[in-house]
Amino acid sequence: MGRLDRLKGRLTNKSLRSEFLVIWKFFYNNAIAYVLLYAQNVLINHYMPTDLLGQYSYTQSLLVLFTSVYSMEAYSAYLRFIGINNEEYLLKLVRRILFIASVLFSITVFVFFDSPFYVLFAGYMWMRERLYFFRSKMDITTYGRIKVIQYVVSIFIIGGLVVTESLNHETVLIGIGLSYVFVSVLYTFNRKAKSITAETDDLSAVKTSEIIKYALPLSFNAIVVWVLGAADQMLIDNFMDPLTLTYYSVGFRIINVIRIGVGVIMEYWPRFYFERMEKMEYSAVRIMKMLFLGVVTVLCLGTVILSKQLYWIMGASQYIDMRWMFCYLAMAEMFRQWGSILITYQSFMKNTLINVICLSVLGFAKFIVNWFTIESMGVNILFYSTLACYFLYFLVSMYFGFYKERKFMQSNE
Repeated sequence: MGRLDRLKGRLTNKSLRSEFLVIWKFFYNNAIAYVLLYAQNVLINHYMPTDLLGQYSYTQSLLVLFTSVYSMEAYSAYLRFIGINNEEYLLKLVRRILFIASVLFSITVFVFFDSPFYVLFAGYMWMRERLYFFRSKMDITTYGRIKVIQYVVSIFIIGGLVVTESLNHETVLIGIGLSYVFVSVLYTFNRKAKSITAETDDLSAVKTSEIIKYALPLSFNAIVVWVLGAADQMLIDNFMDPLTLTYYSVGFRIINVIRIGVGVIMEYWPRFYFERMEKMEYSAVRIMKMLFLGVVTVLCLGTVILSKQLYWIMGASQYIDMRWMFCYLAMAEMFRQWGSILITYQSFMKNTLINVICLSVLGFAKFIVNWFTIESMGVNILFYSTLACYFLYFLVSMYFGFYKERKFMQSNE
């Protein structure tokens, strides 16, 4: 790239101002949804019987796992392929995959779960399909509205369960599943969803094999993430007492506070990254990356410092003496999010398998260590191994993300 081209690339970074406005719009439209999520968590933490809270968290993680596996996270392909391929064909392909996934999920529910009504949780992947679609189209207002409506419906149902004194892990999950189904139907058949798809008939249709190659590793990634998190709850359930499971589950659920804040970044980051890398605006990518890494650091360390106040705010003050569990998980989450930001380069190269391999190896080692040592070392080993696992993941992402990306940029400058 010549000197004039490099100068032009620097000038384009002035558009970062407009990007910050987009980020603010993401935050603004998600703010109400986050407040509602907080209200939902407070209701559940406060009114769910203590002996059922751990079971609720564990079952919910299993249901989410199955939806991720069966759907292959196919809707994630919207972020990479919308705008460069025929959109109508892409939508039909993803929905065909989700239909098959829904059938497989329903069979799984009837065979392995206590309540057949958990089949409503299939709405989770259909809602995510809508979220990814509007997010890829940068229709942030609609994206935020879907979240708000889903939380409003779920809070209304949970509130009804509290009033009728019928709140337990099963009824809450059924209610949340029903809210997913409601917004999925609402935003699949409304007028805006039908009209927003751009005319892209002149663009090539993405191959089914290309979608599967991109999305399938993300499905395996969901399994690994589950092993790295929810499997710890399984080990506690098998080897320790229900109260310990509750303490762990509360800390694990409060991590959502971090994920909510980081979620604004990670919802925006891939689309920005792919577009800027395609245009070879590398300086803009570097600036935004450093900014996001800094935000993650402040957010994670801040919640650790204010963990006592955070437990009180989240309606979990009765578990405040065990907040050290959350502190370990929060530090591990910081390393995980750092790694996720850095390794985005591999997704840009349409090589999502690298991330799965890295997490699989580390996750398997973590699970084996925990399995053989939890009885002798107690619950502490779960936090030590989680922190070590994600620190190693961050180091690996430095190579496959930061180092590989730098070489790619240097070769094109």
